[in-house]
Amino acid sequence: MAGGGRFRPTRRHPKPKVLLDESLPPRRMFPNLNRQFDVKHVASDLGLSGSSDEQVYKLADRESRLLITFNIKDFRSMVGPTKISVIGASTKLKEEDLDKKLVQLLKTITPAELQGNFFNITK
Repeated sequence: MAGGGRFRPTRRHPKPKVLLDESLPPRRMFPNLNRQFDVKHVASDLGLSGSSDEQVYKLADRESRLLITFNIKDFRSMVGPTKISVIGASTKLKEEDLDKKLVQLLKTITPAELQGNFFNITK
């Protein structure tokens, strides 16, 4: 990860907001993530099932939400210095392990890392 230090939400730096791509399970499957962050799921919360990757990424960018996806290959090329960051998750992780790892990452991410970065979460 670029930068250092722990992310400490303040009035000037709110907690990151999250958008779960359609390929991920609904947000209710991530209780820790839901409890600590503002999480939306592309299909089950926003009704955008079948949207293109570009549409999903533009939505995340417009709403300043970190995008979490299994579809690492297609989203990696969209990340740019003035765009929202993407978290690529391994399909080999169990939902409860992914939940813990996402919370751990989001608690340590710095405000500067919220734009233009690509993170991988693996086993």
